[in-house]
Amino acid sequence: MLSIIDKKRYRLDYLKKLVIGKNPIIKNRQMKERLNTLNRIMEDSIYKILKDKKNKYISLVEKLNALSPLNILKRGYTMTMDKDKINLVTKANDISSDDKIYLLFEDGEALCTVNEVMRYERKYGL
Repeated sequence: MLSIIDKKRYRLDYLKKLVIGKNPIIKNRQMKERLNTLNRIMEDSIYKILKDKKNKYISLVEKLNALSPLNILKRGYTMTMDKDKINLVTKANDISSDDKIYLLFEDGEALCTVNEVMRYERKYGL
């Protein structure tokens, strides 16, 4: 059994904690610590979001560069344009014998005359 002195001691400890908890200086220190913690969490979250956005941006730029007509030309391909350099020629049906076409290279272009057009039937989706 708790003696009256022990009960009073527990009560005194409880009241001390209550008073300390209401102390504005201690309350201020606790709020500053909480604010610092929340600030660190916010900064870490912002850093992670920026890092993710940067990585996504770099990935998209790399994809755009891979699909860029200029980079395709650098890999040894050419682009064929009609005589007015308006339309890209993608099919043999787009041109006829004696048509003038432009071949675009990485470092220049050539004006060509079509001598003959040979059309192939596509097989197997190729």
